[in-house]
Amino acid sequence: MLISLMLTTLAAAVFGASSLQPPKKSDSVRLAVQALADQLDMDASEIVVGKVRPVQWPDSGLGCPQPGMMYAQIITPGYLVQLSAGGEVYPVHTGRGQAVVCNRDKRAPGALAARPLVPSRIQLTTDPAGGPLARLVKLVRKDLAQRLKSDPEKLVLKSAESKVWPNTGLGCPQPGMMYAQVITEGFRIVFEAQGEEHPYHTDSRRSIVYCPED
Repeated sequence: MLISLMLTTLAAAVFGASSLQPPKKSDSVRLAVQALADQLDMDASEIVVGKVRPVQWPDSGLGCPQPGMMYAQIITPGYLVQLSAGGEVYPVHTGRGQAVVCNRDKRAPGALAARPLVPSRIQLTTDPAGGPLARLVKLVRKDLAQRLKSDPEKLVLKSAESKVWPNTGLGCPQPGMMYAQVITEGFRIVFEAQGEEHPYHTDSRRSIVYCPED
């Protein structure tokens, strides 16, 4: 009896199956729409929601692993959300509060091929306004456009992921500056312009730092 209990506890700790609750369908759809809207740099109201089906992803990569990334090997409940924009179809994988635009999926028969996309992992918050990430993406876009003297609409959002920085230097300390040694939650946001990637580090509110040495 004791051995059986120990094995059950160990299995739960290793696989985490008992700790992951299925996300709400409505939240998952909203995250998927916002992720695609950010990826395509368009208004969320222009995106049409198609089929939505629950999925048990084999790990935290949500069925769309990125090269060089490692993922927790736990069954992850989520949804496969099919979205349409501009006559094109995009599959978005969701789970654990994340949405991944994944162009590896096969398109439905007769569907128009989606424009080439690099799969991007976008960690989104769950408040109705899109949360701090949407606001920070806009701030980063504006700052980079001014820095490059470029049209903001020509900047392409490549990725946006949540980060926990070791201090208020946001993982990109500036020479001669001192920072409070407190754990700081934020994001790493990357835009592409003229074939080059431009990473920014942010906190969870309004602070952004251009970090080309990232």
